Amino acid sequence: GTLSLVSGIAGGDALAGPLGSVASGVLGLLRTAAWRGVTFEMLDSSHGAGRRWQKTLFPGRDDATHSDLGAEDGPITINALLIGDDYVRRARRLEAACKQPGPGTLLHPWLGELRVRLDGLARFKFEDAKIRVCTVEMAFERYPDPDAPPSADTLTELLDRVDGLLDEGRIMLAGALAPLGTALGLLGGVSSALGIVAGLWTGVLGRSGALAAAAALPLDALTGGVALLAGPGLPIQAAALLAAVPASVSDAADRAPDPAIGPGPQAAVPSPADPRVAAAALAAAVPLLQAPAGLPEPAPALALLARLQAAAEAVRATSRIPWDSRDEAAAARDHQDLVLHGLAADLGAAAARQPLVYAAAWRAARALRTAASRDLTARLGRLPPVRHLFTIQTMSAWAIANAVAGDVPAAIRPAMLDLVRRNRIRHPGCVPPGRLEVLLP
Repeated sequence: GTLSLVSGIAGGDALAGPLGSVASGVLGLLRTAAWRGVTFEMLDSSHGAGRRWQKTLFPGRDDATHSDLGAEDGPITINALLIGDDYVRRARRLEAACKQPGPGTLLHPWLGELRVRLDGLARFKFEDAKIRVCTVEMAFERYPDPDAPPSADTLTELLDRVDGLLDEGRIMLAGALAPLGTALGLLGGVSSALGIVAGLWTGVLGRSGALAAAAALPLDALTGGVALLAGPGLPIQAAALLAAVPASVSDAADRAPDPAIGPGPQAAVPSPADPRVAAAALAAAVPLLQAPAGLPEPAPALALLARLQAAAEAVRATSRIPWDSRDEAAAARDHQDLVLHGLAADLGAAAARQPLVYAAAWRAARALRTAASRDLTARLGRLPPVRHLFTIQTMSAWAIANAVAGDVPAAIRPAMLDLVRRNRIRHPGCVPPGRLEVLLP
């Protein structure tokens, strides 16, 4: 049905009328991909992931041994379309690309840029009932290249490192609580420590508007709103309660409603918080989430996990900030690196005492620090710099913006608005002489 509808699109006149509007919607759902520079529309894609196992059987024995031979990436199977008046010529170009020797580059709309080789034959299908449409089936295998440069998608790597640190934090807490047993005394100690962390979070958030409102329910659960159950699942419960507070603060800065599934006109949509404010609040909480001196376990372990979660969510919130200038992003990178350095130092000190419990989390924190610095450094080069301008007489902000961005008329008004905001000018028509910060276009 979908291919028949798409064939109507390619027919040209089918775009007229109600069917054409539906067909245009179907085309909008397709994703563009490319193999060796030849573009096509991707219908769907599937791939596998797992490990290679070698099963060995022995004469006279009913059991078998299994040897782990490492990780394995399964083939990437793609169903694609070539649509348009030039579909035959593009099919021939894609055929030529498939016949080239060696690996090539696949631009995948979901998996990103991949170095792969074609697995088997690509299948091209032309049908008389589907004019100007060619269906293609291809399968690819990943081609590892140890000398290849690191991926340019620094944001995906950063978010993976954030999730990895949070996962290691949960495992860390389970290892720290394991020697303490599962008695009711441990349950009371965990509840008391969670209450201490909740009080620290309340002091950090204070009356910060949208952030305090977003964290209200998680804080209520952390202070005793959710009953804990003694047993092997206690570390998982405690880690989930601790993680809900910083996650709610980070998510408060990412609440833009999806236009495709947005709420109705009567629904109340909370205003998103400024990601700069959310990141600053989370970063400020990292050194403050300390258990009082002298308290036995599990209070220190829970406080350390709370610091780990706050730092991870601070990095996530920082990744959502739309930076205006190179200087602002560079200052944020230095501050973020300082926060992650302090977290790694705390985890390193704990790992020196109990390496089996804390070493993996320490390594994950160091990996996140590297990824965070790399991501912001990569974004720095695409941002405009801030320069300082000195005026010797009173003049309008419009005249200053015209002098700065006059070569690009469309940039004059944005430059003026940024000039007023950045320098906190009270009246744009009367800027006193002195030193001004100017964002170069």
